[in-house]
Amino acid sequence: MNERPIILFPSPEEAARIKRKVPIIPPKFPNKERQYNRLMPKFTVLKKSFENKSIELQDSVTGIEPEFALVFEIIGSVDNFYNAVKKVKGMEWIFEYHESDIEADEDFYKVDRQGNKEDGTLTGKVYCVMTNKEALNQLLSLWERYVNGEDNVFPFGFAGLRDIFTHIKDIRPWNAKDRIEETHVMEYWKEELDFTGTNVVPFEIELFYRKDNNKRRKASGNIEAVIKELGGNVLQNCVIEGIQYHSLLVSLPKKVIGDLVNKYEDIRLAKIDDVMFFRPVSQAMETNYTDTINCDVEENAEEISSESPILALFDGMPIQNHKLLRNRLLVDDPDEYEKGYLEKYRCHGTAMASLMIYGDLNAIHERHKRKIYVRPVLKPYEDFWGGSQEKVPDDVIFVDVIHRAVKRVFEGENGESAVSPEIKVINMSIGDPVRQLTTIMSPLARLLDWLSFKYC
Repeated sequence: MNERPIILFPSPEEAARIKRKVPIIPPKFPNKERQYNRLMPKFTVLKKSFENKSIELQDSVTGIEPEFALVFEIIGSVDNFYNAVKKVKGMEWIFEYHESDIEADEDFYKVDRQGNKEDGTLTGKVYCVMTNKEALNQLLSLWERYVNGEDNVFPFGFAGLRDIFTHIKDIRPWNAKDRIEETHVMEYWKEELDFTGTNVVPFEIELFYRKDNNKRRKASGNIEAVIKELGGNVLQNCVIEGIQYHSLLVSLPKKVIGDLVNKYEDIRLAKIDDVMFFRPVSQAMETNYTDTINCDVEENAEEISSESPILALFDGMPIQNHKLLRNRLLVDDPDEYEKGYLEKYRCHGTAMASLMIYGDLNAIHERHKRKIYVRPVLKPYEDFWGGSQEKVPDDVIFVDVIHRAVKRVFEGENGESAVSPEIKVINMSIGDPVRQLTTIMSPLARLLDWLSFKYC
């Protein structure tokens, strides 16, 4: 054999010339004088709102400076706005998301290559920042000086503020409609009003996450006071710093829920500035279950390995003594979900555990040898028709349940060591139809992303 074998190269061929991409024509923006005239009335309204809020707080809770979540709807993209916000005293970044269907008007619109106006919607971003009156006045002062032609108005690091002003289509406070419309909570409230089983309705209130712990405590305290005035209760307060998440689980009488459904704009709770979203409690999961115990799968206790689990299942409680699952599960139930979880209701967890161990029972080749770690996170609930649903309990915040469950696996909790740190895969086949998928990333999605990064 030759030490240096012959290398055969293919015959050269002519390739078509790669055409340059046609540059995208930016939309039409108003000049800075027009922008000033457009925005000044909006800033005047915002300043008046701060003044009214200051008077209101003086009559109720002293020592609290009023703050608003401001929404900037901008056309196109603005670089370095986040960095500029961090430099403005009294202003705090909250979130941003893309917007693809912004209506055009006489000031912002598409143009063709000849500069003629075209029909169609615009794309841009929505920025949300928390601000106080001092920060708002600083913003307005910078803008006025820039419009008047002063030099060096925006120092190094503040260019994002200059650019945001030239791209703003609208600026307004985060309002009651924002808190309700995104999360489908109104539909949930209406359904709960039709349900005759209880006199109170549980739901979540997600707050704007504040980096300052004192501000978080004041915000949750103010909301709790209003909830109690309305005859309700705060069931849980959850803060997860890793995903900048702060949420309250609350319950209110049905009468108050009816008022929120019919006239939420007039209800004080819907106008609290620290509230980001009202959310339904996690939704039920229908289960249709056919037992597979008659499948031709033989038990073999000897094949079960004594090694630590590498697969985990967060689901409903499985039938631990099922023929296909006997001695193959390591159930960890610190919250005692198993109480009242009758065997006839243990549907989804049983099916998912079987799937993880055997795969398709009709085409089985090799089964998983190690035990599977199981953490129940669902409970059974009977419906009006005699069937059952396995769902997240309505007295917990699901994001908190999953956070604690994963932390318990890898770190432990309450002074105990990690329960199964060798886990490599966690199966959680649970969907929630009321969580956002298109604009702001849902808290559960952020949590799963962060946990994957932290424990990978």
